[in-house]
Amino acid sequence: ASCSPTWRTSTPSTNWRRKRRRRRRRRRRRRRTKRSGRRPPGLWFGLSNRFDTEFPSVLTGKVAPEEFKTSISHVNACLRKNLPITVKWLLCGCLCCCCTLGCSLWPAVCLNKRTRRSIQKLLEWENNRLYHKLGLHWKLSKRKCETSNMMEYVILIEFLPKYPIFRPD
Repeated sequence: ASCSPTWRTSTPSTNWRRKRRRRRRRRRRRRRTKRSGRRPPGLWFGLSNRFDTEFPSVLTGKVAPEEFKTSISHVNACLRKNLPITVKWLLCGCLCCCCTLGCSLWPAVCLNKRTRRSIQKLLEWENNRLYHKLGLHWKLSKRKCETSNMMEYVILIEFLPKYPIFRPD
């Protein structure tokens, strides 16, 4: 006796069930990614409380992913060290703002400026150590947020032009 293959046909009733299951799976995945910390970082005075360590595809072949992650983790460590102090001074300044006519916010502003300068120095050290040799330049820059009308600080990675050193004058 010969066996004929059985084919599985999809009926309209099973199609909508499959679609519903897929939608549920997608929703679960979205919830998981939101919980895992992949969401964009928060901002304090326009300065991020951390930068994303995900390797950008533009830098493939230019920088090793380990070097990139190390550099970003140095910046994140600097932010992690300075941010709690700044937040405490900011809250204290906001509570006392009416009594001091806004002067109580100055310590938070100065601490934010100090954090920004320390990150700029750190990026300059990283540039001199590694990235200028690879034809890249990292810098801290201000730009407008996509979601609101506020300003934020981002790390820009610029490609340096290559100078022809063997070309005659």
